[in-house]
Amino acid sequence: GKSPMMPYLERNDPAQSRTIAELRDSAERRRELGDLREARDGLIAAAEAAETSIRVLTDERTQALALRATIARQRQEFREGIRRFLGQNTTAIEQTAQRLEQQIDSHHYRDALNTARKLNASLPPERYVALENGTVIDFQKAIMWIADGASPEGGNSGQPLDWYAALTWAASVRVADYADWELPSEEDLRDLKRMPVRQQEKLFPHTVQGVHWSRMPSQDVNQALAVDVTT
Repeated sequence: GKSPMMPYLERNDPAQSRTIAELRDSAERRRELGDLREARDGLIAAAEAAETSIRVLTDERTQALALRATIARQRQEFREGIRRFLGQNTTAIEQTAQRLEQQIDSHHYRDALNTARKLNASLPPERYVALENGTVIDFQKAIMWIADGASPEGGNSGQPLDWYAALTWAASVRVADYADWELPSEEDLRDLKRMPVRQQEKLFPHTVQGVHWSRMPSQDVNQALAVDVTT
């Protein structure tokens, strides 16, 4: 039977559609002239070309739809991080996402796949992303970490501090052109503890295993909470 994708082949691959049509027209002319064998061969060639093209188009459609679903999850899960850290690109991301929807709705699957790949490349591939400036972005929570725990900026060169000193130290840090650093929240530290060991070691090398201070809404040291981030 006729593939349900056949009506969409012309808009996705007009050159191949013309080739298939020409093969069929030629086969029909051969049939009218009585060259039945030539006509049969022409129809077989047209059918094989159509089958191959439909198979490719169906695969492109499947990939485009799967990638669209992945992109939707990324944009939802990392919405705040994208807004904060990719702010200059959010308009372009939104426009590209709209174009992707239009292409899928109009069954331009080949174009949609190319658009989806471009859009996917502009989004964070996972929650934690290491940058070349020595920081790690948590796109889910829209926060930035200093990566290297052995550096003076990343962890006071690994030297312990009491809570008040830690607050002062964090406020004085200047890294990657940012000057608004602070101690992490309790939940932020627990996120690190839940991270697989290899991922933690890769993203946050030289970080001292053990207890780390969290920030608290109160300036009362008795309410300060330390979290063990050892995995």
